[in-house]
Order: sequence, then C-alpha cells, then structure tokens
Amino acid sequence: GAGRGAGREDPAKTLRSAIATAVEAFANSALDQEGSATFQEVLAAFRLHFPLLASDDRLEPALFGRLLAQSYFDKYREPLSRNTSARVPRAQQEYLRLRVKSAGPVDATQLNEAKVTLRRAMKMEGVGVLVKRTPGGEFAVATLLPGSPGAANGNILPGDVILAVGGEEVAGMTPQELAAKVLGPRGSFVSLTLRRHALESEDGSLERVLSVRLKRSDAAVAPDSLADVQSVARAADKRPVG
Repeated sequence: GAGRGAGREDPAKTLRSAIATAVEAFANSALDQEGSATFQEVLAAFRLHFPLLASDDRLEPALFGRLLAQSYFDKYREPLSRNTSARVPRAQQEYLRLRVKSAGPVDATQLNEAKVTLRRAMKMEGVGVLVKRTPGGEFAVATLLPGSPGAANGNILPGDVILAVGGEEVAGMTPQELAAKVLGPRGSFVSLTLRRHALESEDGSLERVLSVRLKRSDAAVAPDSLADVQSVARAADKRPVG
C-alpha cells in the first residue's frame, strides 16, 4: 500500500555517504598544500587509514578521485589540479599543491569518527578487544570492553599478545590493518591466536599459545558458547647462557 517501505534505510545510500565522509575526513586530517603527490600515492595513503576500502570493488579509484576533488575544493575553495605536462599516465601525474602529511601532525579525531561511521555502514562488528604496541612492536591486549565477546568468557586477558587473526600472522601489520582483519559481519566468527606468559617452571618460563574463536558482535553478549578455546603450553627458554 501507500507508504510501504517508507523510512526504511537504503544500505547503498548509507554506504555511499559513509565513503564520502571517509574521504572528507582524510582530506581534512591527512592532506595539506605544502607539496605534491600523485593520485596513486594519495589513494594508497587513504587505504592505509581505511583498509576496509582497500580493494577496488569496495571503492573504485574514479569515485575516490571525484570525492577527493570535491573535498579539496570544500577545504581550500580552489580546484584540485594536476601537472598535465608530464608524459605519464594520469594516475601518475602529480597533483599540484597537495601533500600527504607525515604521521605526526595528523589529527586522528575526525578520521576515527569516519572509521566508526564506515564500519557501521558496512555492518562490520568486532569482538571488543583494544590493543596497544609493546616495546618490541607486538600487539598486546590493552583493554576488553565489558560485555563484549572478547570479555564474555574470560578467555582473553590484558597482556595477551596477538600472534595471528584468522590464521594470518599480524607481524608487520598496521593497527588499521589489524582492526580490518578482526572486523566482520555481525554473528560471523573470527579466530585469534594469542601468546600468554604463564608461571615460571623449573626449566624456565612457560608460555601458552591459545586459539580463541569468537563471534563478532558490538552488542553486549552473555558468557556462553560464544568462544571456543584451544591452548598449548610451551617452554620459552630463558635460562642463562653458559
């Protein structure tokens, strides 16, 4: 009848809006006019911040170019121009007066808000595990969100080191890439391989390697069968040499 479907959210429209918000946040936070960069360099930098859009089927380069030009104009009130005199493919032509900032000066506030918006538009959810870098460059569990899948059964503890997500080793990943691996559709499962230091033994320090399988959900969950755990204990040889 009349009004059928009125007020129903259009997922495609919501996603397009979230992508536009992501490009705008990137332009406002990570770009300035103090130099030059090619389209390929700018797109690669964007995808480092938004790995959920890292493939062409998630974000066509042509669409990114249009959104970038609009965001640039909105910010600087002048059109984004390229050095067309160079005899190279268009994607390799340098933008004039456009530079990707180094990591230091980037204001992450707007970027993080855009990431949350994009994640919701793509209906991606996590497991409530917040991480930090260790002095050795590994990802360690810093906090578990109360009521989250990661906290529900007590199988993950602060200080656990994440070795792999879904069987893929995380060494060399950026924090954004790690987050993109953990995120997925609500109700789907993701496995985390963790290393945990255990008690000292006669032969040295023991460490446990755990494989935890969690159901993704941003909503609070009950501590039931949302997690399966397998673990092995192995000796970490820390005995003095000699």
